[in-house]
Amino acid sequence: MKLLLPSLLLLASFAPAQAEVLVGAQARNHLTVHVSVEISRDPATHVYTYSYTVSNDPSSQQSVDNFAFAIAASTPVIEAAAPTGWSFGRYSHQEVFEFSSTEGITQADRVPLPGGGYAIKSRYDIRPGASLCCFVIKTLSRPVQGKAYLQGYAPLPQTRGADEYEPASASSGLGSDKLEDNSFVVRVEVPKGPSASIEPSVVHSR
Repeated sequence: MKLLLPSLLLLASFAPAQAEVLVGAQARNHLTVHVSVEISRDPATHVYTYSYTVSNDPSSQQSVDNFAFAIAASTPVIEAAAPTGWSFGRYSHQEVFEFSSTEGITQADRVPLPGGGYAIKSRYDIRPGASLCCFVIKTLSRPVQGKAYLQGYAPLPQTRGADEYEPASASSGLGSDKLEDNSFVVRVEVPKGPSASIEPSVVHSR
């Protein structure tokens, strides 16, 4: 036992420090959301325009800061537009098109939390009882019944004193499999994957 004790002390002295959790991971599905869509088709160009409206129910406990829907990686999106304060992105390898209330965020939106850490909350989030349009995409693909994923605002997980032994454990939230586990999911019409003769196009912002 006397021979083992120094070794145990040596191992203990090199044990990685534990990070202090300032803000733990929080669920982002404490909300009820309604999504409607208006779809039109240009007879000359055959381009479909999908314009989505997101309504956050008054009973929701969170504001909506992320709206996404499943879309085939091969589906061409010709153009897209988002409401003021919102940005959009195409994640083809994860078959997700996403809108987030991330535009115009500055240091002034960074608010200290009582237990340490901070929150960054966009003034463009959709509050409970409010609605917002128009989340728009244009594509040659016809509509089919699909899924939309709505996420509520929650402060990002934060730690203090973490080192290389304490990797971040928070999920990025991207990818329909992860979104489904941490979102309010609704059925809504989305663009169908194209035929092999249609080539994908680059998304352009207005």
